Amino acid sequence: MSNLDFIVAKVRGMRGNLYEGERLRRLCEFSSIEDLAARLAPHEPIGSAVALQRSLTARHVDELHRILRHLDGWEAEMLTWMLRRHQVENLKVLLRAWAAKAGEETLAAYTVELPPPLDLPMKKLAASASMEELVAAIPVERIKEGALLGLGDFEESGRLFFIEAGMDKAYLNELHNVAGQAAGDTRAHVLKLVMLELDIYNVMSVIRALFNYSIIFNKIRPFLAPFGASVAMNIVDDVRNAPDPDTAASLIPASLTGRHNRPLSANEVESAMWNTLYHVANRLYYTAVLDFGAVAAFHYVKRIELANLVRISECVRYGESGDTVRHKLMQLPATELVGV
Repeated sequence: MSNLDFIVAKVRGMRGNLYEGERLRRLCEFSSIEDLAARLAPHEPIGSAVALQRSLTARHVDELHRILRHLDGWEAEMLTWMLRRHQVENLKVLLRAWAAKAGEETLAAYTVELPPPLDLPMKKLAASASMEELVAAIPVERIKEGALLGLGDFEESGRLFFIEAGMDKAYLNELHNVAGQAAGDTRAHVLKLVMLELDIYNVMSVIRALFNYSIIFNKIRPFLAPFGASVAMNIVDDVRNAPDPDTAASLIPASLTGRHNRPLSANEVESAMWNTLYHVANRLYYTAVLDFGAVAAFHYVKRIELANLVRISECVRYGESGDTVRHKLMQLPATELVGV
């Protein structure tokens, strides 16, 4: 059985090393990727924003994997499945590289090195003779089943959209299933976080599919994840019937966006929803003192950190000013960064 006292204490120590608050904001002053990389990855030869992002993601996974080594039973299953999100992202890169007939160098540049049991036989998969053969060789059964949902559309249209959506749905279905197997306070804490992620995924999937890719809703419907606490089918119907993406964003409940005083544009709404999850995870991190909820909350706090670091690297890449970059970050008020 996992020693949660030890693990939660370990997580508390790790939180102090995250880039949050003023420590995060200071990174916005860097004017080149080389200087930013020298701060964030001083011992690695990094010459591009993509290489920096790959390094940051690999380190993010490795640090969470160190926690996994101390877990067993349901706790180990839960954190392992949380980390499988990065496996899914690597598979998406692999699918795109295969479809574009890109070489090993491109695949290596855009995929993240993952530790067992998250690593994949990338070269073997990339050598598949057909997309059907590649999908059939995905070694994680749940993810393979999700990919198969979109295979027919790929064979008809050459689009990867539905294979990727199928993998996302499969990942989130199992995330929800595993979270629901916990008991007591732990179950309530972990499901609260997971259900927020489900809500964010569902509304953003609908908005992107309809307004970015012009895909009709009833083709998207089978690829929605389980509903969370704030977004049920009536909200999805409102969003999908909106005339434009900004109107769709304004129909998302304020309980999810965190903005009660004004509607948000489509460009703002995803970050606002993740910022809501950041607030919830931060509160749970401090209140779920003696259960796995603190570890799950740390996972989401750390995921926000990674998203912020990637965003900073993108903004630096395109020469945006420090103030502009700071306004694009997901942040907590100083009063909520207790002990950080």
